[in-house]
Amino acid sequence: MKTIRSSRRIPGDATSAALLLSGPRALDLWPGLRRVHTAPGRYAALGPVGDDPLAPVVVRADPPLRTATAYLTRFHVTGDHLPQASGQLRVHSSWTAGQPGTDVEVSLAGDGWADALHHQMSTAVEGFLDNLTHATGENSTPHPTPA
Repeated sequence: MKTIRSSRRIPGDATSAALLLSGPRALDLWPGLRRVHTAPGRYAALGPVGDDPLAPVVVRADPPLRTATAYLTRFHVTGDHLPQASGQLRVHSSWTAGQPGTDVEVSLAGDGWADALHHQMSTAVEGFLDNLTHATGENSTPHPTPA
């Protein structure tokens, strides 16, 4: 099994980021993916997988969990050209250099991924985090600096 892990500090608060990521909008942040059907916790999309730019992909997202320190969302992905994969999004508040922020961690693991597909998925995870950073930056207000 190959696993991709990446994290990013994003603007805004953890609760707002968790709300953004708990619905179908999260799928819209995935580079090149186009949502074609939405049902509670299940999303069908078309997007780049391997050599197919419009491969069918189905994402099933478990309901978000709230822990004492973070929001967690687990998801499962299948598709015609994509061996089954599962992942997790973890969102939590953090302070760096006296400034509040939000850290987002993504893990995605798949069985039977060829090296090229693993590279493609790694690039997509980074693009997802870039898009999330941009989306939360547009929707956030600056936090006041503590005195």
